[in-house]
Amino acid sequence: MVKIDPKAIVSREADIGDGSEVGPFAIIEKGAVIGRKCKIGAYSCIYGRVRMGDENVVYPHASIGAEHQFLRYKEHQGEVIIGNRNVFREFVTIHPGTPEVENKTIIGNDNYFMIGVHIAHDCRIGNRNILSNLTSLAGCVEVGDDVTFGGMCGVHQWTRIGSYAMIGGGTMVQMDVPPFCLAAGNRAELHGINEIGLKRKGFTGERILKLKKAYKILFVSGLPFEEGMKKAEELGGEDIELLLDFIKNTERGILPPAR
Repeated sequence: MVKIDPKAIVSREADIGDGSEVGPFAIIEKGAVIGRKCKIGAYSCIYGRVRMGDENVVYPHASIGAEHQFLRYKEHQGEVIIGNRNVFREFVTIHPGTPEVENKTIIGNDNYFMIGVHIAHDCRIGNRNILSNLTSLAGCVEVGDDVTFGGMCGVHQWTRIGSYAMIGGGTMVQMDVPPFCLAAGNRAELHGINEIGLKRKGFTGERILKLKKAYKILFVSGLPFEEGMKKAEELGGEDIELLLDFIKNTERGILPPAR
């Protein structure tokens, strides 16, 4: 059974799963798909190009799926695809994809988007990330898993944020942030391994120590790039492999370390 407030405006051609609730003055357009046990708050807008999984919570005045702001593309045919158990707090805005990247903005599972977060067209966000108040991701940004953003962060288009990274409050990210690293500043610089965050995620002391050694080799030792990559690779393990693969595949370049 779906519980829809009589003051809500919900298209009969929207697909809303069992156990979901829609608050007063919320708008859900034709074509929108909302999974089971979702809560859509008052005055929020879910546009017809949204496909949402189960147990998501949308707070009042959030806007998901409104036309993107990419002025190159005049038609708005892309989608927003959302997984399960995400929380979208007040005034969150999420825009659909464009032909730039398969017409899709994709959000995984168990993410928390705090007040005023903006997710632009074609972003791809993994799982269990926390984006604090007023963080803004430009178009085509990729975020891995278990990343934490402090408040009022800005991320340049086409930038990648690796899994388990921490972005300090007020940071302006202009280049790729490797997995496991801490970035802060305007413009951003690397400040070592996200040690506190990794401990909270259950990383052992041995894993963290190995990552700290790799960071020193890559960003502190002054070794040439190829030599540093080879030496770090000798440390072995999945964490090191993830870190090095991310660096090898950068297009924008990697943030410089703080001096």
